[in-house]
Amino acid sequence: MSELQTGDTNKLYLLILHKTYKSLEKQEKEDLDLILQAVASILVPLGVDTLSELLDLKERKVHGLLSGLHSVINIPEDNGVVTTLHASFPEYLKTQITLINPVTYPQKPQQSMTISQSPHSI
Repeated sequence: MSELQTGDTNKLYLLILHKTYKSLEKQEKEDLDLILQAVASILVPLGVDTLSELLDLKERKVHGLLSGLHSVINIPEDNGVVTTLHASFPEYLKTQITLINPVTYPQKPQQSMTISQSPHSI
């Protein structure tokens, strides 16, 4: 992908994520941060049930929080796995997570919290 295309794609991702985060309460934003970090970091796609267990969140909550991101993440209705619709989205998340929700991650953009540092028991 060219630099111009990457820039346009990143703008689109940012728009989608800001729209989703704008409608959430603080705790929901923190929970969605954890979910997106898992989706971006885990090498093997996981189902909503496994993600919810891993992150100590209710399945319904994981599914609900991801539903606003249906244009960039495939969220199965049944027991299928959660996947990104484009290979560049996980990389975007890894580099931009602190810019998306600065309330949860006020540190420098180059630093992002990993799942192993999450407040949930894993």
